[in-house]
Amino acid sequence: MTEEEKKAQEEALEVVNKAAETKATEAVNKALAEKGFISKEEAEKAAEEAVNKAIAAEKEETKKELDKLSSQIKKASQITKGEEVEMNIEVAIKSAINEGSDKLKSFRGGELGLAVKEITDANFIGDALAHATTSVRPNVYMSPYSPFYLRNIFPNLTTEDGAIVIPQLQGYNGVVGKWARGTGEGGADVEKPVVEPIIKDITVTPEWLAGTATVRRELLLNVKYLQSTITNTLLYSRVGLFAAENKMITDYLAANAVAYSGSRTIGVEMIKDAAFNQMLGNYLIPTHLLMNQADYLKFVDFNKASGSGEYTLPNGQLKVLSGNGLEVNMTVIPVPTIAAGTAYIVAASEFEFITRLSPELRVFEQHDKNVTLNKVTFRAEEMAVFIAKDLNAAVKLNLTNATNGDEVVTP
Repeated sequence: MTEEEKKAQEEALEVVNKAAETKATEAVNKALAEKGFISKEEAEKAAEEAVNKAIAAEKEETKKELDKLSSQIKKASQITKGEEVEMNIEVAIKSAINEGSDKLKSFRGGELGLAVKEITDANFIGDALAHATTSVRPNVYMSPYSPFYLRNIFPNLTTEDGAIVIPQLQGYNGVVGKWARGTGEGGADVEKPVVEPIIKDITVTPEWLAGTATVRRELLLNVKYLQSTITNTLLYSRVGLFAAENKMITDYLAANAVAYSGSRTIGVEMIKDAAFNQMLGNYLIPTHLLMNQADYLKFVDFNKASGSGEYTLPNGQLKVLSGNGLEVNMTVIPVPTIAAGTAYIVAASEFEFITRLSPELRVFEQHDKNVTLNKVTFRAEEMAVFIAKDLNAAVKLNLTNATNGDEVVTP
């Protein structure tokens, strides 16, 4: 006998003993009340009768419960041939119990065999069989969008203010030159050259970049991995927060970069001319070339000169000499948000990406009708602004009519 069976037996005996004890006490008290005394034999007889009555009553109650259960099982199984029943393990076991109800009534320990009828695919209604036999992969599609986040190539600053004043360099008045005494009229001294920066205070205000997603609450309870999908969408996908940062940066460059002033017409030569001649001519070290991915392939990755010449752009990089004479790389970055035919050469150190509120993701239940409709809202947002300290730090190239090195230009 198992421990559970022993425990059940002890509990049953305890119930019977209590019932018997109660009945025996009632019999003894009745006899005492009627005759004023009771013999030992009468007391033992009253106790024995009380015990037998208690056992009989307990058996009768147990029988009633078994009969009730048997009736319910038979009723559930009496289904006409035309009715459809979804067969599953629970139904199969109940059927086996019904067939073996008589055996169960007489069961007093040991082993009991119940026959389970054969189950075929015909027993399963609708999608029951598919749901029972199909393994569902617990993952939702995750966007593969993983570009180079442009904020990473520029200096990042933080602020607590709603507006920031940036002293922006517009240009210079005068240049430093030679000076000597007595060079003026009649040997008079002249003033030294005036050299002044043209500074303009630019007030910038961090702007909101935000997006929300509202879903039914039960989806988050039943499908935990959906939360990571929403996070990926709002932050890292091609429609997410960091993609919006990229667009904010490229929109600023489109509106403020100075135009290429050279005369080259071949794409790769225009790039080098803008980097070495125009930007280095302003003592600015070009660090990155930002361009559409199609232009990157045409003018950089697939580029080659016609004839026996070769344009050398190893690994998508241009070699540039820094101010201390060391060679540095100007890295080419394909950016999907830049329109084809347009490219920017930038000196990254001359820009600032300023954040007032760092990117954050929050979850709300108390939004609109979320409480009454039982929904949950996710919100991703930040406050940021992008600004140039020197307007000459970005050169805009128009490659629309530019030719590749291997193209033959008809006179």
